[in-house]
Amino acid sequence: MHAATIPTSSIALLSVESSRDRRIRSAMVRAHEQIKINKIKKTEMLQKARAALPLTKLRERAFEGAFFSVALIAMAGWVYFITLLLVRLFLWFFG
Repeated sequence: MHAATIPTSSIALLSVESSRDRRIRSAMVRAHEQIKINKIKKTEMLQKARAALPLTKLRERAFEGAFFSVALIAMAGWVYFITLLLVRLFLWFFG
């Protein structure tokens, strides 16, 4: 068929279809670019996390150590207090 024999509705349909195809193609390209950007961002975040990992572990261990030491001091205080009460009770009972 020649261009002169194609009805105008067919030309409109072809132009709409090609416009739709272009929109779909551009959307796919944008999505693909966004995926690439996300992969790059994730890689950068992982590299930063790996670089900060020793400091993070050290900080976590320091926090755990500080909590553990405070808990030990509190337990020692209670042991001292209870022992002092038992000694006073013992001295009062035999005194």
